[in-house]
Amino acid sequence: MLKNVKYLYPLIFLSLLISISQASAASQQSINVIDDQVFFAFGPSVEELDQALVGNYPEWANYEQNVSWYSEPVKLSKIVREASFQEKFALNSAVTLVTLGESRGWQLPSDGDVFLESLTISERLHHLWFEWTNPENEEIRAQFPEITNAATYAMYRYFNGDLSRLEDWCRTYVRIYGESPLKTLDKQKLTFKPVDAIPEI
Repeated sequence: MLKNVKYLYPLIFLSLLISISQASAASQQSINVIDDQVFFAFGPSVEELDQALVGNYPEWANYEQNVSWYSEPVKLSKIVREASFQEKFALNSAVTLVTLGESRGWQLPSDGDVFLESLTISERLHHLWFEWTNPENEEIRAQFPEITNAATYAMYRYFNGDLSRLEDWCRTYVRIYGESPLKTLDKQKLTFKPVDAIPEI
């Protein structure tokens, strides 16, 4: 998954950038930044997350935090992985990590609870995904005709409709994982079927 994509990366990102730029230029154009299957995919392992961080944000790879659910300090990759997989939902940890990093400008906190922050991000993104897919929310879907799917809606709303931040998110995702978030996955690789209840935020 995490390969040398020095030559492939510009082509992958260009397709994402064009999609977002067209949406910015004309409201009838679509915004599509992430596939629903990728949003809920099993995602990278702890070791793969470590590899992505070492190659791009080494200080994040070295970060550790004490948590209530483990007896020793836990690395950030494991924190993100744990925060992405909960009883009521499971989110691709690759999505959680990039969203956490972009939200913080890739600046680690001098103090604070990164696990809680990662968990809050995962819960918020899943809440927004369900908001779009809820059959009773036709008014919301009508309000955003340019949005192509629930996962894109979740990312769009999380970043308050800021297309430049969505572009940055896409750029970072492609750069550190070497894959497009629009990649269609085999359904057998999905971790679960999304739950039918909105988690408490």
